[in-house]
Amino acid sequence: MGRYIFFLLSLSICFSACSPQKQYQQEIEQLEESLSQKVDADKASELQAAYLAYVERFPKDTLLNARYLYRSAGLSYRMQDTPGALSAIHRALENYYASDNSLNNALLLATLYREELQKNRVAYTILQGIKLAFPEAADEKALNLPNNIPGVFARLDTLRRQIFDESTYAINFPVANDYITAVEEFARVAPEHPQTPELLFKAAEIARSIQTYQKAIDLFDWLEGRYPGHQRESQALFLKAFTLDDGMKDYESAKRAYETFIEKYPADPFADDARFSLQNLGKDVEELINEFEQREADQ
Repeated sequence: MGRYIFFLLSLSICFSACSPQKQYQQEIEQLEESLSQKVDADKASELQAAYLAYVERFPKDTLLNARYLYRSAGLSYRMQDTPGALSAIHRALENYYASDNSLNNALLLATLYREELQKNRVAYTILQGIKLAFPEAADEKALNLPNNIPGVFARLDTLRRQIFDESTYAINFPVANDYITAVEEFARVAPEHPQTPELLFKAAEIARSIQTYQKAIDLFDWLEGRYPGHQRESQALFLKAFTLDDGMKDYESAKRAYETFIEKYPADPFADDARFSLQNLGKDVEELINEFEQREADQ
């Protein structure tokens, strides 16, 4: 019996060592070792491809995927590929936030905005989000925030109020884009903070008002998908449908969104608006006026 158990244990260990997942890990280790001995752009690209292949092949490995995406971002950073670095960090924070590497990912994200993109307003928002999301570790890291900087929510509110000039009705598009980006990055760094859903809703409204409609849709989807049951969820779904309808003229998608809204929230204050919009998809104002006048004449 003892020999049989020993055989089964040995077989299990061998199977684990020979598993595809272990083979991927060993190949990555070999590539990392090779790159450490000689820095080479081709080797770096090969290693990045291996990291991303592992993430695609084993998407549920939270621990290693967060680390591999961080290392991939680091390689991109050293090769001055800022979009590639941002993409990897975003993926790590959005999909593997529960890992032990999220603090490192967030810090690298702040570095990218501060050093590569020269967007201190966004970088400060990320760093302040780190202080809220990782209070036990914030003092141990050199966050390097300016002295006496206002709190993150006061800063974001001030930034939001700078977007529109009420005297001229002009829109400051750079400030609007910085506000939207800052909120997105805060939401990645501090997704569990109670204020995050409300910030996403406000950013989506700003995106819709400056006619970056797809960004607004993405933000409404983010709020609805990540924070089900939040008080803003129903409004986000309705405004998504309205944006698809009135802004993007994507009537098929708008129809599905309106129908989903009515099904989920039949008694919502906006339910009648949704039903009216659903019945009149694609009609312009003049056509609606003519129909109204015709109904009046028929009565």
